[in-house]
Amino acid sequence: MHWVYRYREDNRHSSVEVFGWVRGQVLDTPTLKQVFQITRFVQHLDRGGYVHFRQWKLYTEQGLAGQSVNIWLHAEDLTITYA
Repeated sequence: MHWVYRYREDNRHSSVEVFGWVRGQVLDTPTLKQVFQITRFVQHLDRGGYVHFRQWKLYTEQGLAGQSVNIWLHAEDLTITYA
């Protein structure tokens, strides 16, 4: 029993009971890589800590100069991650 579902009137008090009807699709590894590769890019920072992505030059941190970073692009959000 989960506290989020404690006030449900249909007597479903766990995630399995609430979402048990939802069925996903199992995908193979190459398909998953293809789907997520669209939104993930690996780039290297220049000596000043900037990454060049499409027509943009984005600043990260000077301490990361020359390192490899991941750029995640989802809808209108862009995230740069390191390690």
